[in-house]
Amino acid sequence: MTDQDIRDLYQKNPREMSEDELERILNAGDKNLLRVAQNVPEVAVLVATWRLRERIHKEERAIKLLTWVLVALTGVLVYLGFSDFMNRPAALIVRPEESQVQYDLGERCGKATAEWFKKQWGDGVSGGKITTYENHYNSKLNRCVVLLSQHAPGSVLLTLFDQNEHTTYGELDASESKLPIQCYVGEKRCACEVEWRALAKPLMQE
Repeated sequence: MTDQDIRDLYQKNPREMSEDELERILNAGDKNLLRVAQNVPEVAVLVATWRLRERIHKEERAIKLLTWVLVALTGVLVYLGFSDFMNRPAALIVRPEESQVQYDLGERCGKATAEWFKKQWGDGVSGGKITTYENHYNSKLNRCVVLLSQHAPGSVLLTLFDQNEHTTYGELDASESKLPIQCYVGEKRCACEVEWRALAKPLMQE
């Protein structure tokens, strides 16, 4: 379509144009619209406004489509998360009331261990030997597990036990120059402190 053809169409009253003529005007490129805008500003502005509205409508439709896609995707993710939660073994689902119970038991374990240690070992320093402890409420065993560490020059004694029943789970008795006299946790044997701590670690974390 030439510039003259566009001018001829723009000079007509839009109400008197045929459907084909209206379609040709609306489909004219932006460059053609700029060329004739000085001669027929009213129609040029009208067409430019129409195009702007069309573009806005397209963007609105795209935004609505994107919104629906995001909503659908969110719904799928929520459903998958809920399904995963429902399919978990009951032992892995920690409910608020159970969490509070475990917290209380952990606090009780720590308090009882601190009182026991102070009674047995005072400040933990005696005759060149330093004694320390760690405690952990093991929810799997439902036990208050204590790791007692005794360090003296050239030797170390580590004992893992149940604070309430004083049942021993494991022990390491070693010196710097010799192989351990004792090195075990449960029924598993070990050859050094590193191995012993690796065996004891699950009991202090479960």
